[in-house]
Amino acid sequence: MRRRTSQESFGPVRHPPTAGRPNNLRILLGQGLGWRKPKSAQITTALGQLGAGETETEADEPPKHLPTSRILPRSEPLIPPSTMTTLLFEISRLLSVVPALMGASVNAWCLWSPPGYPHTLDGGCSRNTEIWGRQTLPDRGDYFLAVLWALLTAHQCLKLTTGLLHRWRAYYYPLSTLIRLLALQAICWPATHFTLNILGTWGMNIALDNDALSIPDVAVLRWTTIRPDVCWAVIGTTTCFSRSIQIWVTSNLLPQSPNSFSGAGAIPGRHSGRRWDWGVVARVCMFPAGLLYVLMAWIGAWRREVSICS
Repeated sequence: MRRRTSQESFGPVRHPPTAGRPNNLRILLGQGLGWRKPKSAQITTALGQLGAGETETEADEPPKHLPTSRILPRSEPLIPPSTMTTLLFEISRLLSVVPALMGASVNAWCLWSPPGYPHTLDGGCSRNTEIWGRQTLPDRGDYFLAVLWALLTAHQCLKLTTGLLHRWRAYYYPLSTLIRLLALQAICWPATHFTLNILGTWGMNIALDNDALSIPDVAVLRWTTIRPDVCWAVIGTTTCFSRSIQIWVTSNLLPQSPNSFSGAGAIPGRHSGRRWDWGVVARVCMFPAGLLYVLMAWIGAWRREVSICS
């Protein structure tokens, strides 16, 4: 009796069809006759449609589970807009007028009571032409012009700072804007002092050698300089020139709203392109400076006509 082997006892071994082995002929016929779409055409991310390798469970997942790039939220400003921010902006903006207002106040006091008056009315009659520098004390005409130039400087400084603040609020966060405001004052204040100290002290010791001057008069003269009208004319002209550049720089911004400095107000908008508005520059910069120059010329002519030494 023949003995059955294990293969004959249990019959032929049939392997189950492998799901991962597709029939190549079936794929070729399906793609050629249009029965089946190619693999690349099955890749989709449309909601409700299955893509290649997806199951019904994967298609029902919400879109937030899809692999996307990491999107970081926008960070909040270090100092958010608030009442404190608005107060700091206003204080920093008003600091720009401090040097000019102090100069206008001191020169106004000298206009009322000139140093050395009335003992130095004939101080310009004995002029030594071999010594360079001003040998006469300033009179009321000089102080009057200095007051006008100082007031114009204060006005232009305030407008300049306001315009730059309007621009910085449109481009930077509040903390960066505040730093720029303080840096602007750190430039303007020393520049004013430098002009008064350098231009106003040339030849000053010659005029101070006067027996009629008291100690307070000497102190006031050192504060207002020996040529206050010329010094403040240079400062005012430079400020008007800076204001004209600020008008061009901020010409691409929308006009300021009444609540432009309010923390609750919207950030100023901007549009493309800058342009020179010569009408505005002539009205707010050239005209007031030119008017004061004409006044200086006429006061100089009047002083020569009524001078004792003429």
